[in-house]
Amino acid sequence: MKLERVTQLAVFYAPTPGEKTKVGRLALKGREVLFEYDPLFLSAGRPISPVTLPLAPGVATRDPTKLRFTVCCT
Repeated sequence: MKLERVTQLAVFYAPTPGEKTKVGRLALKGREVLFEYDPLFLSAGRPISPVTLPLAPGVATRDPTKLRFTVCCT
């Protein structure tokens, strides 16, 4: 069996120079965009997008032709 190639990208929040927190990881698998929160970020209790990317463990998937992740910060 041949495994499908997955491209991954670490996602960080950096409010000031020198300060950064790992939020999670993005991955591209075929035509799907996947996102998974980092466990430490989950414990902080602040989603980066409460509507389109609720704070929950596991992998969230999106078809980029139908729905996009949106990110908001305060």
